[in-house]
Amino acid sequence: MHLAVTPGALPSAAAETASTAQTNDPRGRLASARDEFERGFHLAYEGRWAAALAAYERSERLHPHPLTTYNIALCEQALRRNTRARRAFLRALMESRRGIPMRGKEADAWMRVGAIERELGRLRLTIEPADAAIRIDGRPLEGDVGGGAQGTLVAGTLPAGPGRPPPAARFEVLLDAGRHEIELSRPGFVSRRVPWSAAAGATGAFTLTLAPAPRSERAQRMFYAGASVAGLGALGLITGTFFGARALVLKGEANKHCISKSECDADGVDTYHESQASADIATASFFPGLVLAGVGTGVALAADRFPSLWAGSSPEVRVTAVVGQNGSFFALAHAW
Repeated sequence: MHLAVTPGALPSAAAETASTAQTNDPRGRLASARDEFERGFHLAYEGRWAAALAAYERSERLHPHPLTTYNIALCEQALRRNTRARRAFLRALMESRRGIPMRGKEADAWMRVGAIERELGRLRLTIEPADAAIRIDGRPLEGDVGGGAQGTLVAGTLPAGPGRPPPAARFEVLLDAGRHEIELSRPGFVSRRVPWSAAAGATGAFTLTLAPAPRSERAQRMFYAGASVAGLGALGLITGTFFGARALVLKGEANKHCISKSECDADGVDTYHESQASADIATASFFPGLVLAGVGTGVALAADRFPSLWAGSSPEVRVTAVVGQNGSFFALAHAW
């Protein structure tokens, strides 16, 4: 594998920034970066690509330079990690555009990027549900920095970690040729792991769908309890609305029998009392109903979408409706 520069070339390649770096570098970061760069060169010359890669990465952390990034890409390519090599070559080219030249390596970098892209596999995926998290070989996917089609993701370039939702339900993934494991997960659904082999230069396509997770006994009871409470809340809202409207109508009727607020005939007084009773029932029904409808809906949705929250022993829930003019409309007894 051809390397970009000789062991002593990093300081001269960075000569335009060396004086500034040394002035702001009392601990000799540039000298340490040069030492790591030279160590990486000798390790790569011996074919010890993984160790050379680690040395170049240490050099880059101490003093970033596109030639160091270029050599990182060469090491990744030698290790057959082509998506990582492609990203590093592209990063070196972007760094060189910011004013630090690659000293004639730009054309070679573009040539290698093109060769790598011909060796990558491509997978056109459709996932359901669209907001499920995906990862491949235990690593989340990264947005393509190479200017590919919008929504293209790249596998193998990020550290191992939990999956992430893609930007859309349909997208394309660039992968190294070889065998991979695709994992799709979402709370409330059964996770899936699917093996897939990517052939160099080939494109595959399939749909990956998750099935809803079966509710546990407790989650099932919580769902029905929440739905019951929400139903009682809805009944309270309907009752409150009905009696509120009735109170307004009766008040209007009572006003027809009154000369003033203090002078009403017998029918007006009776109708006014009926109006007040309806208003009391409306108040005692509507606001508790609103609270119960909100709480019940929240519990039912949580039990449906996040059944793992309810792991454990089954709850006992008792809901009682109490109808009356001057008392509480609902009572809820529970043992969680």
